Amino acid sequence: ILVTGAKLVRQSGTALLDVSLPEEDNAAIRDFLAAHSNDHLTFHAVRTREAGYRQFLEFHMLVPGSWTVKQGHDVMEDLIDEILDKWPEMRVSGHLEPIEDPRSYEDIDV
Repeated sequence: ILVTGAKLVRQSGTALLDVSLPEEDNAAIRDFLAAHSNDHLTFHAVRTREAGYRQFLEFHMLVPGSWTVKQGHDVMEDLIDEILDKWPEMRVSGHLEPIEDPRSYEDIDV
């Protein structure tokens, strides 16, 4: 009874805390973003978490600084739509950065 009770408390507690998605989900997301990367589009600062039954994805998308805000926004929105088609339960937040700006890379390891 004590072992079962401890397992239930641990599982319930974990559901209330923010934790990263399982490694297989993280790998699938990394593979998805890598498939969309090219010379003019790349990603970093990819973070996932889940809190209770909600899943979250945050990432930075680097694009040419010469792109207009609309171009970057359209690519971001199309990408988020594709992510939601694949992972409909996901809450997605993307941050757009110019690929040429050294400041865009200051948070790469965060």
